[in-house]
Amino acid sequence: MTTTKKKLQITVDKDVAVQAEEVLNKMGMTPSSAINIFYSQIANTGEFPFKITTKENAINTKIDADRAMSQLLSKMEKENKVEHLDTPDKLRKWVEQNNEEDGFDWCYYNLRGIRRRKWS
Repeated sequence: MTTTKKKLQITVDKDVAVQAEEVLNKMGMTPSSAINIFYSQIANTGEFPFKITTKENAINTKIDADRAMSQLLSKMEKENKVEHLDTPDKLRKWVEQNNEEDGFDWCYYNLRGIRRRKWS
């Protein structure tokens, strides 16, 4: 099956183009293949392939996500489902032990320290 091609001419900030092309080269892609993928995603989904937001909105989203995680951790701490790894010795011991057998299934780090959640 022969595909008809359409030539596009675009203008892009030179520094952005250089940086993007370095990344694409590492991935073994050309700018044309990347744009083809981008256009295909728009055509297949009927929408932009990623969320566009302002820097301020992105920062607020990150703050909201961190706040939500802190609230979840606080609730889990009250229910005794979180172990604090708040000293180097506790962290070292946790790293050295076989974590699949100790009843914990994930670890989370934030400004308040490292937490591990117990299996339900």
